[in-house]
Amino acid sequence: WGGTWMWRNVVNSSTDLGWLINAIRSNTATWCTDGSYDKLVAPDISGVGWLIFDRDTTHILYGNFFEKSVDAGSYRGEMLGSLALHILCSALETFYDLSPSSNMFLCDNESTLEEAKKQRLRIPTKSSCSDVLRHMRYMKTTLRMRFNYQHVGAHADDHNEWSNLTLEEQLNCRCDELAKNAVQLALSTPSSATRFLFPREGVAVF
Repeated sequence: WGGTWMWRNVVNSSTDLGWLINAIRSNTATWCTDGSYDKLVAPDISGVGWLIFDRDTTHILYGNFFEKSVDAGSYRGEMLGSLALHILCSALETFYDLSPSSNMFLCDNESTLEEAKKQRLRIPTKSSCSDVLRHMRYMKTTLRMRFNYQHVGAHADDHNEWSNLTLEEQLNCRCDELAKNAVQLALSTPSSATRFLFPREGVAVF
């Protein structure tokens, strides 16, 4: 499918994906993503952290990545994370021939969640992150999954002990840390080392 730059830093808590497939089928999988942006340190970098957690076995699949773009920003990072999880879900459904299911999808950005919920027929030309929105529109046509989109408060660990956070807040905090780490990774990666074509995207202009 291409777009391997999205999947270079992926960690599985198990030796295979059997737990994940079972979690998707039984609707015990929670999908979560977050974005990060530091205008002063990396003004052209959008960082993304994501994970899938099984509430039954507590196994987890997680990863992070970055995109370098003149359109970089916090919102773009959030949208890229949402797109990545929808792409990953589509790939798993295709490879494992999964039946329709309904898993929880967490994000701390309400605008990103609202976009993910939509079934758009067209994307206005001047929309923010229009390239991401167009690809999201396409990827959603391939999905059997009907995500249960849920908002979660951001940075809940800033003023609360970890043990007092809900599971959803803890997952979001982990994604936040992964996204920040992705920005730091970008600073040590040569700018010519990556071309940012989305998975299953046929054409892009650089």
